[in-house]
This record gives sequence, C-alpha cells and structure tokens, in this order.
Amino acid sequence: MSNHLNPEKRIKRQLVKYGKRIAQAGFVIGSGGNISLRYKNLVFLKARGVDMSQAQEDDYVFIDLKKGVAKNKSCILSSEYRMHILCYRVRPDIGAVIHVHPVFCVAVSGKIKILESQEYEYSVYARGSTRVIPYLKPGSLALAKAISSAIKKEEAVILRNHGLVCVGRSLEEAYIRCQAIERASLIYILRGVIRGNRF
Repeated sequence: MSNHLNPEKRIKRQLVKYGKRIAQAGFVIGSGGNISLRYKNLVFLKARGVDMSQAQEDDYVFIDLKKGVAKNKSCILSSEYRMHILCYRVRPDIGAVIHVHPVFCVAVSGKIKILESQEYEYSVYARGSTRVIPYLKPGSLALAKAISSAIKKEEAVILRNHGLVCVGRSLEEAYIRCQAIERASLIYILRGVIRGNRF
C-alpha cells in the first residue's frame, strides 16, 4: 500500500519510522540529533526543537538542496541543516544523513583520534576506521564544513564530545552504521576495563 503513496508522504513516513528507532535505541534524548533524506533536489529534515520519539510527518520539512533554503518560509530549520546540505553536495551517491549523540561513542571521542575495531559488525558496516574531528560549536558553519570534508571520503565521522554523523544510500544503511560504531565504541571501553586500564 505504501508504494502508492506520493514521494513526499513516503519519505516522511520513513523519517518518522527511523526517528522513533533512533530514540528507542537511546541515541538521542529530547530534541537532540537530526536525520534527513534526499529526494531529487530536495532534502527532508527534522525541524528544530522536535523530539524524534514524538515526531509526526509534519515535523519533517524540506529544503531546496541547491539554494539551501526551506521551501516553506514559516518552518524552523534544524540548527544543523547546513551539515546535511553540505554532506549531500559533496556526496551525490548518498541518500540519507543521520546525526546522533550515542553515549559510548561520545565517551570514547574524548580519548581517541581514530576509532578502529576488528569486531565483525564494525568491519562489515563501518568499513574501515572512523575519524574523530575536533570539537566545534554545534550548529556552526565551521562544524558543517569539517563534517562534509570528512564525509567526502568516509561513511561516518565522530564529533569530539558531541556525537556521530553517518551517511548511507538509505536510512537503513546509515542507521546500521550508527549501531555498528556505537557497538565498537562500547567494546573499546570494555576491553580497556578488562585489561585493567583506567578509561
């Protein structure tokens, strides 16, 4: 039945579905984090101040990818909208961007410069090491540029003391990538505990 929906309706339903999955996984709390999907020259993105666990279809707004402005002038864009726009501009092959604040990933971000893991799911879904970029003010153009620069060649980037950005051809691919990196971060911490290291 969903195949007969118009593209906008179908996209918004996907965003609602994955927004709830992200919240249920504990990757964000409150209005934190944001997700988006690209459709042709439009980017559908969570509006500012919206809790993903409670978000409805109308809480996802669309932006003109070329102009970087909301199609509906009355909507309030996420403070991180530039990050999403720039990621899509540097990677025509991606269809989704997820930005979350997973606990273990944020914990390790202050201690390492690169996350590497031999763990199976990480090697399958994260595809190589994940770089940690220095802390930059959330919502700033500087942060958006730093993330998009990393995303040119990578599928994910960790933001020091802030969170994680994963991209993919679909929301499913980007979401699984987030899961794999958070799992690898937890394993990194647990191995340190087992070895008797102070984290």
